[in-house]
Formats: sequence, C-alpha cells, structure tokens
Amino acid sequence: MSAKKSILGPVLEQTFTYVFRNFPTVLKAVGIPVVFLTGITLYYAMPAFIHFIEVVELAEQTGDQTSALSALGPLFANMSLMFLAALLFYPMIITSLTRNIVLGEEVPLLNLSSNVFRVVGAMVLLFLIWMGIAFIGTLLLSAVAGIFSAVGFFPGIFLVFIAYLIAILAFLTKSSLILPDVAISGRLRLTEGWNLSHGYLWPLLGTYFVLTILLGIIGNLIGGLAIAIGSLGFDEAVLESAMSSNSSVQFLTDILNLTRTPIGMFAMLIYILGNILTAGAQFSAFAFAYAHLSNPSADLPSAEN
Repeated sequence: MSAKKSILGPVLEQTFTYVFRNFPTVLKAVGIPVVFLTGITLYYAMPAFIHFIEVVELAEQTGDQTSALSALGPLFANMSLMFLAALLFYPMIITSLTRNIVLGEEVPLLNLSSNVFRVVGAMVLLFLIWMGIAFIGTLLLSAVAGIFSAVGFFPGIFLVFIAYLIAILAFLTKSSLILPDVAISGRLRLTEGWNLSHGYLWPLLGTYFVLTILLGIIGNLIGGLAIAIGSLGFDEAVLESAMSSNSSVQFLTDILNLTRTPIGMFAMLIYILGNILTAGAQFSAFAFAYAHLSNPSADLPSAEN
C-alpha cells in the first residue's frame, strides 16, 4: 500500500490520542455548543414536539385537523431555532479544533472570530448545493427505478439505489475537508478543500466509516451508563408507568420529567460528557484528515499542543 493511501490508521490513532489526552481543550471547544443544543432539545424542542403529538392524537379522535396544522407553527419555530444554533455552533467547533490541531492555536471558550463566520458561509453554500443534488438525484432515481419497474427488472432498482447511496457518501466525504480548509485559510472557498481528497476518496470514506462505528460503540456505552445511573434514583412506579405506557405523549412526558430529578440531572451530565467526547472526536478526525492531505509530510500534534 502506498504512503498516500495510509491515512486510516494515523487519522484514527491521532484523533483518539488527541481527544483523550486533551479532553480539557475538547471540552472548551465543544462544551458550550453541546450543552446549549441538549438544553433546547430537552426543554424547548421536546415539549413542543410532545404538544404536537398530543394535538395530533386528539385530532385523530375528533377528526379536526385544523388544530394539528396550527400546532405545526411552534414545532417549526423550535426546529428552526435548533437549525440556526447548529449553523453557528458547528462552525465554532470546526474552527477551534482545526486551528488548534493544525496551527496550535489556543481554543477560545466561545469562538466568534471572522473565520467562524466564513465557515458558516461555506456551510450554507454546501447545504444549498446538497439540497440541489439531493433533489435532482431523487428525480433521476425515481425515473430510472420507474423504468426498471416497468420492464420488470427489479434487481436494477436495488442497484440504482446503491449507486445513489454511494454517490451521496462520496459527496459528503469529499466535502468534509472544505470546512477545515476554510477555517485554516480564512477564505470562503470550496474547490481547494474539495480537491484535497483527490486520490483519497475510498481511504477517506473507510476512515470515516470505521470512526462512525467506533464512536457509535462508545456513545452507546456511555448512554447505557447514563441510563443505568439515572434509573437508580427514579421512582419505580413512575419508571414502570413510562415504560408500559401505550401513549407516546405520556412516555415522553414521563422521561422528560425524570431528567429533572437530581440523579436524572447527574445521568444527563454523563450523557452530555459522552456527547462532547464523540463530537470532539468526529470534528477532530476531519481536522487530522485535512492536515494529512493538505501537508502529508507535516509533523502533526497527536497529543499535546
């Protein structure tokens, strides 16, 4: 295997070494965004979602769909708030971690530099491009699948779907280096980061695939630990009611109330720390992949900066 293809091992090793040895730095870069997004998810978006489900269930009983449509407004507003928060926070994380890993810069507690807003601009452009590609791709997929269905060649439908999925993964993989490139260069550009993955598409995709599996395992273990800790302080009757309830509204309400108990808050802290760890590893991997492919001979900081 040629040297330029050997990125999976180095990127994964440096990512996890960096995250575990520099967890205070990762916490500084990722902590506030994760806490804020978790907070609006639990105590702002979820109550609106519970209310929406409650209204929909009532509408199914009464046949009045007007109330269900009116409940979409607050739910859409909450989802929009989460989208806007993510649109600001993710570039903050990407910029802070990338510049710390590649340039050795100190991570600010709340990064509002001009580079962050350039990354925001690049993210918006990528989102618009992605929406266009997804729309056109869906139309083409439906047309080709319809042709195969008409002639009775049903395996062709499966093959076309696989090809479409591979094309999506290839696009996401190649575009993953664009935001780190903008964070480092300070220029709102797309082609340079896109071209960095030339000749490295499949090794890079394999790296992200393995990373996703590892982070999924770590996330599930930490999530299981949080649930185990939280269940120790839950009222048994309330817990059984939540688990046995046939109403999705009652289930979500009971679970949300359980997070407000002292032991539930401690369990939520464990869960949040797990999210900080996995999010830090994810974005750090993008930074290390960028550093490897933009300057393969660079002596990268794998642990301490």
